[in-house]
Amino acid sequence: MIDGYIYGCEGGPGVGFGSLRCLDVKTGEVMWEEDFGRVVSISLMAAAGKLIILNSKGNLHIAEATPSSYKEISSGDVLEGEQKLRQFWTLPVLCSGKIYCKNYSGDLVCLDVSK
Repeated sequence: MIDGYIYGCEGGPGVGFGSLRCLDVKTGEVMWEEDFGRVVSISLMAAAGKLIILNSKGNLHIAEATPSSYKEISSGDVLEGEQKLRQFWTLPVLCSGKIYCKNYSGDLVCLDVSK
């Protein structure tokens, strides 16, 4: 929860994944929803007022944690086009200004976001 709002992934077997929602904790009202594509799942973490979103194909999105709307700051392919296994099911990890992303076969990518 950030400032009275919950940010979470929505979906499940049979209905698809890939949707991110912001909900008001007091009212349960959906403030906004962003669809990342129903064929991919997404993992989410929050830090320093930002949402760090990694989809199962290896696309990383950084957005503001704000209830007004989905506001993306940056996005990119963590594998930079390499032909490696594109199954990312592990949550991204932020530590000391670096985001770590690991795919199903164990390839670990480290992105420096400290600047």
